Amino acid sequence: VYTKYGMRGAGMTANVICYRGKSALREVGKTFGFDDEMLGQLSKINSSYETFRDEELNRRLKEKGFDPADSFKLRKFSEMYSRILDYPRHLGQHSGGMVVSLDRLDGIVPLEPASMVDRRIIQWDKDDCEALKIVKIDLLGLGMMAVLRDTITLVREHHGEELDLYKIPHDDPKVYETLQNADTVGMFQVESRAQIAFLPKSKPRTFYDIVVQVAIIRPGPIVGNMLKSYIARRQGLEPITYPHHTLKPTLERTLGVPLFQEQLLKIAMDIADFTGGQAEELRRAMGFKRPDRRMEQIEANLRAGMTNNNIDQATQDTIVKCVKAFANYGFPESHAYSFALLAYASAYFIVHYRACFMAAMFNNYPLGFYSAATLVKDAQRHGLHFLPLDINRSDYLFTVEEAGETGDRRHETGVRTGSGSDWVAREKRVRVGLKYVRGLRQEIGEKIITERDPKPDCGSGISDCGFPDEKSVSSNPKSNIKNPKSEYTSIEDLIRRVPEINKREIRALSLAGALNFDGTVHRREALWQSELAIQPIGPLFDRGLGIADCGFPTDESRDANQNLDLGNSGSAVRTPHSELEKSEIPNPQSAFLERMEGLELVDADLRKTGISIGKHPMAFIREEMTKLGILSAWQSRDLRKGQVVSVAGAVIIRQRPMTANNVVFITLEDETGFSNFIVMPDMFEKFRAVINQSSFLIIRGIFEERGMIKAISFKALNDLRTEVVSHNFR
Repeated sequence: VYTKYGMRGAGMTANVICYRGKSALREVGKTFGFDDEMLGQLSKINSSYETFRDEELNRRLKEKGFDPADSFKLRKFSEMYSRILDYPRHLGQHSGGMVVSLDRLDGIVPLEPASMVDRRIIQWDKDDCEALKIVKIDLLGLGMMAVLRDTITLVREHHGEELDLYKIPHDDPKVYETLQNADTVGMFQVESRAQIAFLPKSKPRTFYDIVVQVAIIRPGPIVGNMLKSYIARRQGLEPITYPHHTLKPTLERTLGVPLFQEQLLKIAMDIADFTGGQAEELRRAMGFKRPDRRMEQIEANLRAGMTNNNIDQATQDTIVKCVKAFANYGFPESHAYSFALLAYASAYFIVHYRACFMAAMFNNYPLGFYSAATLVKDAQRHGLHFLPLDINRSDYLFTVEEAGETGDRRHETGVRTGSGSDWVAREKRVRVGLKYVRGLRQEIGEKIITERDPKPDCGSGISDCGFPDEKSVSSNPKSNIKNPKSEYTSIEDLIRRVPEINKREIRALSLAGALNFDGTVHRREALWQSELAIQPIGPLFDRGLGIADCGFPTDESRDANQNLDLGNSGSAVRTPHSELEKSEIPNPQSAFLERMEGLELVDADLRKTGISIGKHPMAFIREEMTKLGILSAWQSRDLRKGQVVSVAGAVIIRQRPMTANNVVFITLEDETGFSNFIVMPDMFEKFRAVINQSSFLIIRGIFEERGMIKAISFKALNDLRTEVVSHNFR
């Protein structure tokens, strides 16, 4: 778009970022001169799904040991914090919201450079543009579209099948069986807690059922009680009725329940004689940040029109309730069709080509509902095997490998819980990519691959990718590359061939397990060797740089010492002199270094890559949990209603939806799967600190139904200390 219309002919609309709980606490605290320790304690008062103010804030401050009643400074802090909440903080961008012009757009609206090169942002938000009748076009960019694109490419490469979104069969029974079982982790739009709870009830059997599925779990249908009515009618527990007999053609396809914006607009036009302009005002109110300001007049117009058409009061109240509910955001049917196509496609590729889909998913992460670590564990439970990071086998991105392709079986991992097509370990495996090593720059990761993998010879010593071929490099007497275009033989070899790498990156690769060299070097040993290899060699210990008898370096050694690369870290990484290539750094006497094992190994994976293909942390204490009578997630699924049980796991979801009357939903994960909990407001208040600040929990509760447990007590599980990424939101 920018290329077509020019830098002054197109721009993204702005998004006004306002102060929220945590940011407001920190900003005001800094203004009042609070130190970092106090700011850290204050920021924990507000979680990511709740914000306190005024007297409630003072009560929370007192609980933390900061009583405003004892300090004038704290009272003013509380006052100023409450005042700046929801005030504009800075200008962001409304991703995808574009305004274009054939003429100079900056002659109509003010433009400013975006943080990304060759991008421009309009200094007004979408509501400002709407007020001035400026047309905004939403160019929707979805990460799942990139995942599906890459999946289709991988399927072509590894299965020899030509597929696209319109060639996949849209009546695949295994896909619908998977959706009905709510086995949807990683699938587009149907993987959330609410969707997983709803799918076994709705049991989608056709494509239109998926259209309804992606639209119904929205604030509008939930607030208007439409979700409950729809599922009761779908299950045959409630007769299909209509608010008015004239609305049957509009509502018949959704069992008499209005679920889409288009249905509400058609109802307003049919039963209240709304004009096209009035219907457009109603549509805008549904997407407005503060719809109550517009809804009062719209409700008056609705009631006046229905009264003119002799609609009784009860029917008017029902229709107005639906319209008001949709003001909390209802989904357009046109969008739902597009989203349903992507949801079905993601389900199809997960069911039939899980290795290709998951590789594409990780290469386009972050996206979706779950952390990368959770996605790995779910894939393993479905039989997918992952292969570890390896400096000689990993590409920069995740790749798909055939079974037995590399002969590397040291770390093949997978937990067979499925059957039939779920057991994919014998077919394809996924190799972890260097992209996930935290702190490794992309250009360095790609250089590692370039130096390792040979390029096809196109003649004249130049490969098809523009790199010198192996023959031309080896014939160059000035080349510093030893064993060009081949596997790395040691850490010293890696540093010689990729001199731009810095010490932090070498350390990260060592701890991530990428420098194990077919199991001959364990992680602590790799870290030890890397520390020696990255140090510059001084003249006292350098046998290869020519030390004069008197202790002074020779002319030759001076020349060699000029070949030092400081890299980004500022620490010298030596680039070897040709004389030194014959003299490797001797292996350190590292027998005293203990090999990382068990939970320590998993912890290193999680901290250095964000994922682990080894055991789940809970697996290491399962025996102890069993002795204490604490169940696994799998054991907690089929219990008697009313049974009191305890379950332990890593907290991967804390959710407090605005439509749930302050009820909190928590999901724990262990090596067997997920366990779901309902936390009532009083229980949440009682155990707030433990819930918000613990990565692993033991939760005691009463089994309700369909695997849901009503929590009654919480205890932090302090035996495990490793990184856990939790999805916390309202």
